[in-house]
Amino acid sequence: MDKKLAGVIGDEIAEAIAGVLDRHNMTLEGRRGSYTDTTFDLKLALVDKPDPALGYNPNTREAQAYVQAAAIFDLPALGTVVTLGREDFRIVGWNNRAQKMPIELVAVVGGRGAKTSEDNVRRAVAARQAS
Repeated sequence: MDKKLAGVIGDEIAEAIAGVLDRHNMTLEGRRGSYTDTTFDLKLALVDKPDPALGYNPNTREAQAYVQAAAIFDLPALGTVVTLGREDFRIVGWNNRAQKMPIELVAVVGGRGAKTSEDNVRRAVAARQAS
């Protein structure tokens, strides 16, 4: 077994499971492999496809964590659009490890990822309601 053969096998496996992933509304996010002279270990990362109508995936661990945090910290609902600076962002998740800026955002235009604090979200929601 060598690196080239391991790559070819990984590509063929990814092609072979494409139909199964489509039937279950999932996508292959990444894969990693290791090999020796006689073996090849392959690890696949499969995730739910984002809901095109929502613009984010509500089934992620981060999205579920945001739903819980929103109830505790009185934050707007998951998927709410907030304006920070001059750009609109959609709230898509909560990073439990981040102390200062745990809220994960995605730009409505362009899909750029960002993060912010609870206070910034509260100010943005209050400013939107005031206008």
